[in-house]
Order: sequence, then structure tokens, then C-alpha cells
Amino acid sequence: MKTLHSRLGRLTFFLCCFQLAAGQRGAVGDAGASNTAAQAIRTSPYYQMLSPGHLKDLQKAGLTAAETQYFFNTRKTIFNMGSNGKGLTSAEVARTHALYPNACMNFNLNSFGPSTLTGAPGIKDVFAANSSIIPEGLNSVSYDPEGPANGTPAAETQALEAGNPAFIKQAAALAHAHGLKFFLIGSVDAGMASHEKKFPKKYETWLAQHRGAWAGVPGVDLYSIQSQQAEGTPTFVPFVRAAVAQAKAAAPNTPIDIGIGINPHNPPTVITAAMIRAAYDCGVTAGVAGFWHNVEHDVNANVPLTVYVEFFHKLYKDETGLAP
Repeated sequence: MKTLHSRLGRLTFFLCCFQLAAGQRGAVGDAGASNTAAQAIRTSPYYQMLSPGHLKDLQKAGLTAAETQYFFNTRKTIFNMGSNGKGLTSAEVARTHALYPNACMNFNLNSFGPSTLTGAPGIKDVFAANSSIIPEGLNSVSYDPEGPANGTPAAETQALEAGNPAFIKQAAALAHAHGLKFFLIGSVDAGMASHEKKFPKKYETWLAQHRGAWAGVPGVDLYSIQSQQAEGTPTFVPFVRAAVAQAKAAAPNTPIDIGIGINPHNPPTVITAAMIRAAYDCGVTAGVAGFWHNVEHDVNANVPLTVYVEFFHKLYKDETGLAP
């Protein structure tokens, strides 16, 4: 079973998930009905990462079928599943894949070892050599160290604070051994001391500790910078520019994305579609390869879903010239 899974993982990934060449920006031809017979099928040129549940929420709030196909059924769509010590089943992966066959199915875990939040196995056990609990149909694995509240063991966050990438390297090796890509998408302040992680100090700390260099750790196939909590503040633009430059210097051929969509506790606490678009445009100018969309409805900042839908309506029209 492991050998079959490994082969299927490699085949699926190369057929439907990635073009990893640096600077690649062409449309990649996903599924989706054309608005006119003469209109070529188009997709977003950027990686778009979010959870399937959040996409469902956006659709209920007014995201159109055309927008869904353009942003979220492409070879650069990454569906994050799992997180916070939750398991992931083959059936869950299969349901999402059936709806979005061109997208990348990603298992996001907050720990390498067992989750301190739920006790669920982390990357080390899920993707062990003889594992029987790897969900079928995956294309990638992501390591998202956050902190104890999200289930990341202290030893792992302490290693990050010390600049030790040992857990990252081990996680990447296990993912690759199963024919899967590996994404590093941890929290900006993972492992930081209390005096280092306050807002906006944590962004200065991130840069000073050269955390962008982690994009160049062997085995990292995509690196995400969780910039979203600075959105709408004067900190966002200078941090994103410097952080992306630092990461690209360390790994010029690795896709770098940034987080957008929320600002749960830093002023301003009211996020608008215009703020999300400004963050998106900042990322484009900085040369990112994609975006992690944080849809925070009914939690943290409690951003209305209509704000996100408004953002995608305008972005779709600007990038395609078509009405949503």
C-alpha cells in the first residue's frame, strides 16, 4: 500500500498540482466553463491557499461559480485540511478532490511529534515509513508550528527560536519519502519569547532572526509567511517587502506566499475588502507566488463573509475583465 500510495502521490502531484519554476505566472488551464465560446479557460496566476470549509462559507455568501473555478480549482490551489490536532480521512480528501479535481490536497499539521492539544499523531507518526494512517489522495504535507494553543510541542518551537531547523528537515524528508511535496507555513511568532512576540515587535524579531532563510532549508517546496495579523496597519507593507526579499534571497526558486485576510487583535480591528486588496497588491509588488487566505468569520476578528466576497468579486473582475 505504501508503494502504491507513493507512486500515486507523485503522479497526481506532477499532473495536477504544481508549476514550481520561479516567476512562473501563466494561466495553467484548469476546469471551468468559459463565459463565451471564444473565451479561453483562465485561472489565477497565483497560488491560492485556504480550507475547503472556508470556501464553502464564501460560496454561501455569494462567491460565484466562475470565481470559484478561477481561484480555487486550479493547479495552484492548495486546500488546507487538518490543523489543530484534527485527523484527516481519505473520505474527506476524496470529497474535496471530487469537487476540485485540479487542486492540491494538503494535510496541514501543527506538530512533528504528537499534538499537545489533542494527542493526535504529528508528521513523524502519520508519515512514518510503515504508516497505515496516511490519507489517500494527498499531494502535499505542511508543517505549521504555532505554539501550545495549537498543539505544537515546546521542543519544536524552542528549536525554531534557536534557529535549529532539525524538525523542518525531518518533516520534509518524511513527506518526500511518500512522494508528497512539503510546505513550511508556521506562525510568525512560533517559539518567540514573550518580549519578542508582542505586536509589532514580532515582525522585527522575525526579520532579525532571519526566519526568511528557512525557505532555503533543504526539502521545503513552498514557504508561507503569516503576515495577516499586520494587515491594515503601517507594519504590513515594510514587513512583507523585507520578509519576502529575505526568503527569496535564501531560496530564489521556491514559491513564497503571504497570509492575508485577518487582523484579530491589532488596530484596526475592522477589516475591509479594500484592506485585503491592498495586502494582496502589496504581495504582488513584492514578488510573491501566492496567498494564504485566512477567512476569520465567527472567530478572532469575526470578519463578515461579505467582506471576503467583495474582495474576490473585485479581484476577479480586475484580473479577467469579466463580471463575476
